Amino acid sequence: MSKCGFCGKTQFELVDNTPSHSNFFYSFIQCASCHSVAGVVEAVNPIAVLDDIKKQLADIKAQIGA
Repeated sequence: MSKCGFCGKTQFELVDNTPSHSNFFYSFIQCASCHSVAGVVEAVNPIAVLDDIKKQLADIKAQIGA
């Protein structure tokens, strides 16, 4: 079981935030007790975004008969 490196607790949470001086949104994996950050991941999955755009384009093409 994973433990917080600061307080030793074992419960974590995912918190979305935009850091200062950043134009991008990130998801912070942090200790639910002391809020010490254990890791950071992109909040938006670029592959999922591209898949959504691809589907939208296919729908538009079907509507216009292309």
